[in-house]
Amino acid sequence: MGYEMHLCLNVSPADKFEAVAEAIAERFGVNFDDNGDGTGYLSYGRTTWADIDPDLRALSAEMPDVVIGVQVDGDDDAEWMDWYKAGKSYLEERPTWTPQPFDESKLK
Repeated sequence: MGYEMHLCLNVSPADKFEAVAEAIAERFGVNFDDNGDGTGYLSYGRTTWADIDPDLRALSAEMPDVVIGVQVDGDDDAEWMDWYKAGKSYLEERPTWTPQPFDESKLK
């Protein structure tokens, strides 16, 4: 069994949430519910999505004008936020409950 995580998907602009969530579901078998505001939680609670970073880097490269954020709550009480845009990413450790806004200058 892998590392279990609760995930919250954040997509900006918000009207791209459905396209991103559908691509994730089709390609990686991970489903998110749409909250209607550009965010959504896992449809089934937890996942062990081992290749989340390379998978979302690749997806973001295909949607270069979309910011994809994933707020992660790990099985060992670890929390972090991964941001993706245009095939690049950065990790923000232990964010506040409301993650900081996307910062393009942090992309690598």
